[in-house]
Amino acid sequence: MIFKVQYEQRPYEYGYQLDDTNGSHGHVEKRDESGRVEGEYSINLGDGRVRVVKYVADENGYRADVSTDELGTESKNPNDVYIGSTAISGFDAALKYGPFAPPHIEKPLEVAPRPEAPRREEVRALNTQVNLPTYGTFAAQG
Repeated sequence: MIFKVQYEQRPYEYGYQLDDTNGSHGHVEKRDESGRVEGEYSINLGDGRVRVVKYVADENGYRADVSTDELGTESKNPNDVYIGSTAISGFDAALKYGPFAPPHIEKPLEVAPRPEAPRREEVRALNTQVNLPTYGTFAAQG
């Protein structure tokens, strides 16, 4: 027999945003008591390209609304996903930008300074000899 454990739906909400020298990205998402999930994530690249995806997942499936200004995209609506693009495309893009996108060259990584070699220190031997007291013998007095 195979048993399927059904856990109760627990609401949650989380999010993050990360900004660095190459752009930024973030994500927020929440789920309600019914199991419906709503969220949004975004990517903002250092060269100015932006993509934002808003989505819903529930008993009717997953549905996304994608907004972007990336070259080569155009507005479409396939399978419950709306993609809205503000980028120019086709002939207009070729006239403005030429046949190829400009190369994206990463900045060289900064080299960490070489760590100092450990210093040599003189180590003296520890005197482990134990000097025990000596006792003489005495004649018994009687």
